[in-house]
Amino acid sequence: MNEHIKPQFNKKLKRSELLDFMRQQSPTTVVMEACYSSHYWGREIAKLGYDTKLIPTQHVTPFMRGNNNDHNDGFAIAEASQRANIRFVPLKSEYR
Repeated sequence: MNEHIKPQFNKKLKRSELLDFMRQQSPTTVVMEACYSSHYWGREIAKLGYDTKLIPTQHVTPFMRGNNNDHNDGFAIAEASQRANIRFVPLKSEYR
């Protein structure tokens, strides 16, 4: 999302394509919903210079509209990340 809270990309990527795509972008903030694999992806994306944040699922759920799919999840995560009172989950180290 840009400063006007508009999506900059609406691109479906395979896992194998994600890091290559992220390398081509200028580092900014990446926000993801916290889950099992988000800590791994958060660490990998942070290595590329991005500020990586994870939001607990219970903070994303109230912003869901429509069916539960990747597209709607993305908008709910973006909406939740703009709230001042959201507490982010720290990234777990690889050894935790």
